[in-house]
Amino acid sequence: MPQKGIELPVNSVIIIALAIFVLLMLAAFFGKSGGEIDKTQINTAFNQGCSQLSTSYNCDYTRINEVKTNLVINGQAKTLLQVCQMSFNDLKMSAFKCRKACQVCPNRVYDGSPCEDGTDCNTPLTSDWECKSCNDILEDTCKDDRKSSENTGNNPTGQTNGRLLTDEEKKACLKLHTNGREDCNGDTSKYCILLPASPVNGPK
Repeated sequence: MPQKGIELPVNSVIIIALAIFVLLMLAAFFGKSGGEIDKTQINTAFNQGCSQLSTSYNCDYTRINEVKTNLVINGQAKTLLQVCQMSFNDLKMSAFKCRKACQVCPNRVYDGSPCEDGTDCNTPLTSDWECKSCNDILEDTCKDDRKSSENTGNNPTGQTNGRLLTDEEKKACLKLHTNGREDCNGDTSKYCILLPASPVNGPK
């Protein structure tokens, strides 16, 4: 009788220990399969998302959150921007920078192309371009009737001859250098521009 009384607790302890062990193994297995994402999965999702951005949205960075990748975490497909932030370990990475990181989306720099900083305007052919806000362009380029090397061939500094541009000329200037805008009201975007630039050289 005394031995039988000792065997019951020991058996119970063994059963409980085995149950705990099994639960821990299951938790470790499902935790690894559901929570850990390796670099290969992220890179695959990034390339897939970039390809979709190119083919479906013509590399339009403003629609980057519409691109759903094949990376699924907790039942939700991650957007291309989220994958970019994971891939480059930068939670503040913008949609514009994400699109720029996609090799299938060429970095086309032209007068009025969008930018966030000077690096977005620098290519081997545009190393002397700058990234400026609409208001800066309005004050620096679309204010005076300045002469540039484009017009005179001998005034690379873009010095002004003193005449202020008319409202119509300012609109034409902004259209040329801000990808079609006629004013800067509410515009927080920035644009690539070659400085010094001719204020009204181009279609009105």
